[in-house]
Amino acid sequence: MINLQLFCGRNVNFNLGWPFSKGGYTYATDGHIAIKIPYVPGNDRLPPVSAYKMDYAPTHDGDWCAVPPYGPLETEQCSHCKGTTFSHECDGCGGEGYIAEDDPCRFCDGEGAVPGGDRMCENCNGTGTAYADCYPSVHFGTTMLSPKLLDKIRTLPKAEIFLPASPTHQVHFRFDGGVGIVMAMKE
Repeated sequence: MINLQLFCGRNVNFNLGWPFSKGGYTYATDGHIAIKIPYVPGNDRLPPVSAYKMDYAPTHDGDWCAVPPYGPLETEQCSHCKGTTFSHECDGCGGEGYIAEDDPCRFCDGEGAVPGGDRMCENCNGTGTAYADCYPSVHFGTTMLSPKLLDKIRTLPKAEIFLPASPTHQVHFRFDGGVGIVMAMKE
């Protein structure tokens, strides 16, 4: 079973905090990655307008391939959940990390999240460890992707990505049971 929550974001204000369904499909997105699978009952929430209108099939030249190996990248204990695997938005700063410009929140030490709650930590994908570099990247030819997002794709059965990225910096991927899009990083 695919963990749809892994592909959802923390921002429930923009309806990204949970999966949603429309037109016989269920979607999950955090704004950087989106997946589309056949309808899963119980995910009938209001969808964000743009997520289901995206083109989930490549329209440019490239090739399907297994997710290429990368790493090892240096990791450390997750600063959001402190290794507990669960975190929630800091009440002190509303998830911003700062009370005022250049004044880190004293409740979360500028992280924007604190350990605890019932929600899997988005920073470490519920593993308790995170990449030491706050903006790590992996290069596949001319395409640069976030290993955090690649880690999510690797959880999917028989995942393949379509390289290179499209001119809009979208990288298409497919897996046993669905398709998806992930945003490439810009240099």
